[in-house]
Amino acid sequence: VIEVIKSPMSNTIFINIFSTIAALGITIPLGIYCAVHKGKKFDQATQVVTMLGYSIPVYITALVFMFFLAVYWRIFPVMGIKTAGIEYANNWEAFTDKLYHITLPVIVMTFGSLGGMTRYVRSAMIESLSMDYIRTARAKGLREKVVIYSHAWRNALLPVITSILGWFLSIFSGSVVIENTFGLSGMGRLY
Repeated sequence: VIEVIKSPMSNTIFINIFSTIAALGITIPLGIYCAVHKGKKFDQATQVVTMLGYSIPVYITALVFMFFLAVYWRIFPVMGIKTAGIEYANNWEAFTDKLYHITLPVIVMTFGSLGGMTRYVRSAMIESLSMDYIRTARAKGLREKVVIYSHAWRNALLPVITSILGWFLSIFSGSVVIENTFGLSGMGRLY
């Protein structure tokens, strides 16, 4: 079994690590910014976009991104994890070719996971910003950045980390659809 799943599991983990890092790098600052500027036009627009991203199934998102970025504009390849029939001179060429081929699936997986996590970070930060210790920190004359990042974010981080762990595990099941849509040889194909 180890021999059978070694290569597909490495591809699935490779794709999921990049999409998780990209999603967290976008959702955490975006959620914090929306919570701090709650009710403004940017926050309202972000809420609409995240609700759309959360409610559209990942296979529809994949087909839309595939049409525009792979078929219409020809930026990325449509399928596969490497260029067909190519011999690599070194490991760096193999790595960059693999990155080029997984960029579109990573974009789709990142976009699909932005909605829920951004909303969760935003709500945790809004709850944290409404606490008494935030009012006290502001009354002491601390700068707003210190109040937001040192006091509010640290306390909002606890529920966010709990949801990140569950979300990270659910990404692996969601990658089954992505791997089949983009013809990647990962655990989705093996299933």
